Amino acid sequence: MTSILMNRQSCHFYYFDGSRKKFSIFNLQFPVSRCYLTQLFRQINQLPDGEADLVFKKLRGQLYTDFFFMPGAYLGIGLFCMEVASKYHGLIHCFLALLAWSQLLAWLLDIIENLYLLSLIKNPKIITSFFFICYRVLEILKWGLSLGGFLSALGFALYLHCLY
Repeated sequence: MTSILMNRQSCHFYYFDGSRKKFSIFNLQFPVSRCYLTQLFRQINQLPDGEADLVFKKLRGQLYTDFFFMPGAYLGIGLFCMEVASKYHGLIHCFLALLAWSQLLAWLLDIIENLYLLSLIKNPKIITSFFFICYRVLEILKWGLSLGGFLSALGFALYLHCLY
């Protein structure tokens, strides 16, 4: 349900750069430069007739909705890793169990990301180069842990399925 709601909210993500253009939440998660987010928020404010308020409202709504999406996603991946890990012994079991527990870190990083983006919507400012690097590392870790956990568990589960 949260995924459907977030998808509907993203239908309103536009900015104005000479013409009305669409953006996605991934543009916020993987900005191309340290000035990009501030520039994007300024371009949203250039939308006509109060549309900027709607875009910011939907963007905040998606970030708040994401807080309800996170437990299902990260705990689901963690449980999937643990379920597959229970079918193995030794190194593979330890690897999948580690990936399962690492979902708690990915969840924490996602919370930090959303809180940062919500604060940036209230007060857009250009971030320092160091903070930009930290933000990128945060995103790479968050996505790496969650996708790595899911794909690893899926791969080992499919391997088991092919054996039996």
